[in-house]
Amino acid sequence: MTAVAPPQVPHPRLSVNAICTRGWPLERDLRFWQSNRYRQVGLVSYKLDDAAAAADAVRLAGLTVSNVAIAQPFTLGQPENWAAQRERIGVLLEQARALDAGCVYMNSGSSASRMTVDESIEAFCAAVAPVAARARALGVRLALEPSAQANHDRGCVHSLRDALSVADQTGLDVVVDLQTCWLERGLAAMVSEHLDQVALVQVSDFVVGTEIRLSRSVPGDGDIPLRRIIGNLLEAGYPGAFDLEILGPRIEEEGYDSAVPRGAQWLSDCLTALGA
Repeated sequence: MTAVAPPQVPHPRLSVNAICTRGWPLERDLRFWQSNRYRQVGLVSYKLDDAAAAADAVRLAGLTVSNVAIAQPFTLGQPENWAAQRERIGVLLEQARALDAGCVYMNSGSSASRMTVDESIEAFCAAVAPVAARARALGVRLALEPSAQANHDRGCVHSLRDALSVADQTGLDVVVDLQTCWLERGLAAMVSEHLDQVALVQVSDFVVGTEIRLSRSVPGDGDIPLRRIIGNLLEAGYPGAFDLEILGPRIEEEGYDSAVPRGAQWLSDCLTALGA
């Protein structure tokens, strides 16, 4: 498919997550973002090996960082690993503060075989407690992102309702990932009721019937009623960024140079039309 021309003026609340171009290094992301005029972006931990160089490059590009994602934060069934994992997360929190990131977020991390959800969540609360305290001391907003049941190897919290419950136990905020949360009843009401805990909204689409996990589609290409949901979230008072987060076989097949600008254009146009 032919690459899509970048929008003349991307909506100021549009954010483009680096996971959209998951196979590229940060250096290539930066060139891509600049050529498409994206000014607000999300970063992912596996692209930030050289923290100082990454921070300098992002600053030099004049980008606003809406979020930093922590990949694979904890192995919940292996508490002997938690100290090293907490140290790694602490480094990322420091980097996020230096970048003035809007939030840092994570899934809960993987459970061991045959752990119940209750056991996994109890382990997560214990593992994350020192990290949550560190984030508060740094003034960095730390949020929990629910993960789909098919992605239980990445996280044991599978709904926004459960994420909010765990957030209450840990002092974390939450990410509303529409890929995971779009089928929940009363989504806009939940956001409205817990508005101060919502750190970020992430947007992607899904073709109902797709059996491959982590198979998202460009907004507007799938079956999620995104325009209505985004409008409801705006009416509920959500004031923050809308982060484009697309990945999977459809995105890889189309190519980043086409799929990401199409998604960003759709989301930018949607926010403009809804008066965001």
